[in-house]
Amino acid sequence: ESVSEEDPEGMYPTLEETVAYIVRWGADNVHFVAQNDVMCLETADYDYVIPLEFADDSSNGSLVAKVWERIGKRGKILKSYDGAPSAKEQSSTKKARELLAKVDPELIDQFYEIYKADFM
Repeated sequence: ESVSEEDPEGMYPTLEETVAYIVRWGADNVHFVAQNDVMCLETADYDYVIPLEFADDSSNGSLVAKVWERIGKRGKILKSYDGAPSAKEQSSTKKARELLAKVDPELIDQFYEIYKADFM
């Protein structure tokens, strides 16, 4: 049963239920599809492929400068969601770690296999 403080009526699946669903039925739903499956990496001419969370990470400073130069300083390179100095320190990353720690490790391993290419 999906009951939590945030969802007292149990209307929404828990993270573990969502992970189990994706592991069992696949990630064909557009919301869950692996990024490598939709980016056309074999045919598109990308200069760089980096996680958005790292776009303004100080450890990637030279890469950010190169990307900024390539786009001709048109637009804006987004920063981490909550202004943390590193993507690893964002509140969303910390919350994800906290939630994933509650999910069955075997299920997490199966889930990771689906998205493994997105982490390479």
